[in-house]
Amino acid sequence: MSQIQIRNSSAPGFTLIELLVAMTIFAIMSTAMYTVFSSYQQTKEITDRDARRLADLQRFFAQFGREIQQTVPRPVRDEYGSDDRLPAMQGTRDTIEFTRAGWNQSPFATTLRSELQRVAYALEEGFVVRSQWLVLDRASDTQPIRTPILENVNEVSFKYFSLDENNAIQESETWPAALQDDSGQPQTYWPPNPKEVSLPVLLQITIVTPDTGPISRSYALIKEHRGPQTPP
Repeated sequence: MSQIQIRNSSAPGFTLIELLVAMTIFAIMSTAMYTVFSSYQQTKEITDRDARRLADLQRFFAQFGREIQQTVPRPVRDEYGSDDRLPAMQGTRDTIEFTRAGWNQSPFATTLRSELQRVAYALEEGFVVRSQWLVLDRASDTQPIRTPILENVNEVSFKYFSLDENNAIQESETWPAALQDDSGQPQTYWPPNPKEVSLPVLLQITIVTPDTGPISRSYALIKEHRGPQTPP
């Protein structure tokens, strides 16, 4: 007859209460670790998003500043063939269009073109859109190339600053400024109307976004180089 071994109640093992306590501790630790990991993920996503946004804003201001500081006093003809030319810079509170230099041509290009370029900036449906024309004096079928360059924008505004005859700073929300009257001379291509080639001495752009609020940048425009003057 086989011997029946009776298990001692004091033998090593886990009771039901010990298992429940261990499972409770494990659940608490798992919840805490998940909370920490989730918080880390959210913080990383916010940081990466803000870093991308900051990079987008820096690229936009760098591009706009580079182009606006290359503005040249070159009026252009519009696509309607009118006698009145578009000024070298024309702008309102929320749009701006100007002629810029620095549109470098590839040394391998087979067709020569002007290194001046007509560009414009405006806000359209939450995007800052840059328009460029491949020619300065437009034909009736000339269409701009429009490129969104900054998204999620609530407002874009421009201010134009000039000097009056007393070298006092004058601020305007349009350009050519309203204080500059026409010369009254007949429109001819040369010499140009002073209003057509006038440029502000300083331009300010302000962008309002939902995540950063208003951001303003001011740019001094490069004046036309007159060359060294002969001493008396």
